[in-house]
Amino acid sequence: MEHIQPDMDEGQEFEGPLQTLSMERMLAFSGGPIATPDWPAKNLHTNFEKAKDAGLSAPIASGLQYEGHLLRLLQDLFGNAWLQGGKMRIKFPRPVMAGDVVQAKVRVKSKALCDAIVTYELDVWCEKQDKEKVLVGTASCSLPM
Repeated sequence: MEHIQPDMDEGQEFEGPLQTLSMERMLAFSGGPIATPDWPAKNLHTNFEKAKDAGLSAPIASGLQYEGHLLRLLQDLFGNAWLQGGKMRIKFPRPVMAGDVVQAKVRVKSKALCDAIVTYELDVWCEKQDKEKVLVGTASCSLPM
């Protein structure tokens, strides 16, 4: 079901739901196919020893895992228009550990109308419970008027 925001204003912010990234979710996301005999795969997202070998204090969530939370918010805002032509450029400045709570956020940077199409330029990010940004970037999407 689409939940398109029909007229977003510059400066307006939108938030996705709070999401706890549990170790169980990290295993399900990064552990590989569950039916394999050696599940979960041992990598820096699922295994304490592999994480320590990589210089980390504990396994970290895959950035794609919480990027999905941001994509959900963008699809809620723009519906099929996001799937058909939304664009996003992001980076992951800090890790997310098991137990961290992450929230996706979007701020309308600008909007422009041209030939009955409004194009939104957005700041996008995900932040942890302490407001530390763990994903930052920009996005754009166009909607017919």
